[in-house]
Amino acid sequence: MITRSHALALLLLLAAAAPLAAVEVSFRPAAPTFADAIDVELRGCAQGGVLHWGVNARGNQWQKAPAEYRPAGSVEDGLATRTPLEGPDTDGVCRVTLGPFDRTNQPVSSVDFAVQWSDGTWDTAGGKDYHIPISAARIGVAPERPTINDGLTVTVHRSRVAGQLRWGVNAARGVWQPPHAIYRPPGTAMADDGVAVDSPLPPPDASGDSVITLGPFTRPEQVVTSLHMAVHWGTEWDTDSGRNYNVPVAPDAGWPRVVFYTPFAGEELRTTAVIRVGAIGADVVSLRLDDQPALSRRERPFRWVLPLGELPPGRHTLTARAESGGRVGLRQIAFWRVPPFREEPLPEGAKLGATENTDGSVTFALFAPGKHFVLLIGDFNNWNPESDLMNRAPDGTWWIRRKLDAGRHTYQYLIEGEKRLADPYSRDVDWTNEAGEETYRPELARSVITVGSPPFAWSDPSFRRPPLENLLIYELAIDDFCPGEGFTGVIARLDYIRDLGVNAIEPLPFTEFPGAWSWGYNPAFHFAPESTYGTPEELKRLVNEAHRRGLAVIFDTVLNHMDVNSALFQLYGEDYDASPYFHLFLGDNWGFPDLDQPSEPFKRYAADVLRFWIEEYHIDGFRYDATRWVGWQGYNDWGAGWFAYAAKQAGSNTYQIAEHLPADPELQVRTEMDAGWHDYYRWRVREMIRNAELDRDELQKLMEPRRIGFGSAFERLVYIESHDEERFLRDLEQAGYSEDEAIRRDVLALTLTLTAPGPAMVYAGEEFGETSQKVLARNPLRWDRINRPAYRRLLESFRALARLRTTHPALRTESIAWPANSLPDGVAVYERTASNAAVVVAANFGRTEQPAVVTLGPGTWADVLASAQVAGGTNLMIQLPPGDVRVFSSE
Repeated sequence: MITRSHALALLLLLAAAAPLAAVEVSFRPAAPTFADAIDVELRGCAQGGVLHWGVNARGNQWQKAPAEYRPAGSVEDGLATRTPLEGPDTDGVCRVTLGPFDRTNQPVSSVDFAVQWSDGTWDTAGGKDYHIPISAARIGVAPERPTINDGLTVTVHRSRVAGQLRWGVNAARGVWQPPHAIYRPPGTAMADDGVAVDSPLPPPDASGDSVITLGPFTRPEQVVTSLHMAVHWGTEWDTDSGRNYNVPVAPDAGWPRVVFYTPFAGEELRTTAVIRVGAIGADVVSLRLDDQPALSRRERPFRWVLPLGELPPGRHTLTARAESGGRVGLRQIAFWRVPPFREEPLPEGAKLGATENTDGSVTFALFAPGKHFVLLIGDFNNWNPESDLMNRAPDGTWWIRRKLDAGRHTYQYLIEGEKRLADPYSRDVDWTNEAGEETYRPELARSVITVGSPPFAWSDPSFRRPPLENLLIYELAIDDFCPGEGFTGVIARLDYIRDLGVNAIEPLPFTEFPGAWSWGYNPAFHFAPESTYGTPEELKRLVNEAHRRGLAVIFDTVLNHMDVNSALFQLYGEDYDASPYFHLFLGDNWGFPDLDQPSEPFKRYAADVLRFWIEEYHIDGFRYDATRWVGWQGYNDWGAGWFAYAAKQAGSNTYQIAEHLPADPELQVRTEMDAGWHDYYRWRVREMIRNAELDRDELQKLMEPRRIGFGSAFERLVYIESHDEERFLRDLEQAGYSEDEAIRRDVLALTLTLTAPGPAMVYAGEEFGETSQKVLARNPLRWDRINRPAYRRLLESFRALARLRTTHPALRTESIAWPANSLPDGVAVYERTASNAAVVVAANFGRTEQPAVVTLGPGTWADVLASAQVAGGTNLMIQLPPGDVRVFSSE
């Protein structure tokens, strides 16, 4: 099993059970700086061990600590350092001291570690590693634990002239708020980001310190609970390695003190509200409602009746301020004014999203537990935010059944009276701005439903999916393959694809993403086709036409993360405690919100996505993106194993292919995953051909994957190019090969890939020698290259190899033999057989022409790349120029 993993200094730990006894890990000081020695203690040790550590982790990648930071007895292990623990002592405590980290050759912002015990087991903090942040200590505050009544002295050490203190307050899920104007020192200006301010620092004193005072924070206009700071001099910043300098600001523990008796924080109110506030030791109490003064009183007890009819539905804040002798107590709560919705179970058979019923009505359903109320708005009710209040089911699903006229309608959900979002289960999305341009703003995405439209007329019931062992996939980026033409442009080139000899297409992800262009790996709506490519009807026609030509369609699916502008993420935003779909992930995830794989609601969502594409669009299988980041557990507990299982439940013979890099055979062996991209094959084959250095033993392992842990050759997918790699012919040209030899070596790479056991894949343009540089932008294929003789010959070679790959019985088996003939260095010969059929390949990886002898059985053989015939029953002597390959097949 490989779970969401955990690489220790690039070392993957495959069997890392924690010790049975619970061990408590702690360190002192609690907030270390670069100048501190850090004492790490492990209490409850039953045995000795080693601290396996690195510094400055980014995700699961560590940096190596330089020699001067390594304690005595430490040894290097890749990017990690291994330092023996002292102990255990008689109290069961193990110890080690690290730091101080005060050398200038490597600033250290964190120490990250795991523990390997003497019995070989590991403690990895639940797969997250232990993490000790280390501050650069540029900013100090006094008092260290301020209250709202304190003036806060902020000292910037190692300062210079013209410095600015960038600061904000009350960070929520990483987003600051700007301090109210009443709290800003003179000269303060709003920062460009709109969430902070810049206050000018005075010139440094003789010690190099700049000192500024903030606070006290005693005004009810903004209750301050935390302060967040960084410092900059022009474009030079100190953000304490991105963490910023954060200071909690506490209510005063003394008098006066404020207590809300009613309502309580987060309460849902439907009728008249009685506000009861206790103010202990106060001379006067004032109350603000939604940032507006409400009243101020001196009498006790303090009680206020608030008719809720005066408040609109939504979230409201109450702030109480008590004052006595110049000291202040503040308390703020939020409550909800909710409209009178009904509590009713979701009707039987209703699904999430918009479902058309037989009576012409539509059931709309949104799973949003914890939301206080939801309304349906759309063109059918003039986007009226009061017309269609949704019912709440016991599980937190909001739903409503509504009669709609036949035709096209657009709609959104209005969440708690504030946030407009499209349906996460939208099957079609209109995501344009007022000018009709594709946009990214989540509030402008509108779900589309067409009531009364006839079902698509499929004509593919006779289509049979190619067997996995015979699968040859053509990966393509739609906007590079047919710029601006979308799904219909791909349809127009399906004959070309079929005539190449491949039997499946795999477009890069084609679900709705923000804006007008993307590779598609930032999905926003998993159920909706990307609108810049075309309509749902056009995508169904593409699948239907592909099937009519014998081509399977594989859906490149991204279920590791989603775009930040997706409705599913925006539903809860960064409130990960509330979200049933996302969790806080601090590793390297391309900057996208991370889907919570073990969550049961997300597992249902993923299963719904996969079943939808199989049933609604007749998709033949899935390529799952970034499954190493997704993770997996057990046969079908969660993650990649769950995806494959759920898809097989919806379509038992659909393809399940993982982009699991580096490849891990266990994923295929222990789950329903059929195959995985074999990146090691790609890397080593390209390397051997580019460097003209054949490693026969390595080549044999690559062509016989059982030798490297796979259950069969059909559990891995071989390829030389994909959307993620530079073009191989470009690599060869940059390595200095002539055009002729570069093309020969490119054909050699294709030959190995298309005659290797197991499913294979090529990337659009590979067949005619596209050499454009990989860019994350539009990169149209240069179709005119086909008209040049050299690349036309390359295309014909590809077609011959692809037809052989998908039609010859010897290439559907795992059988491969390596004749014992004495061969020159750099030359490899292998034979693929099935009953009386055979394919023989002879390849010269070297830099000089070499002879080779191939044994051909009786009968007539095809010299595949030469489009010629040769007589069998002989040992055939051939000459192989540098980088050349010959392929013979029995007819």
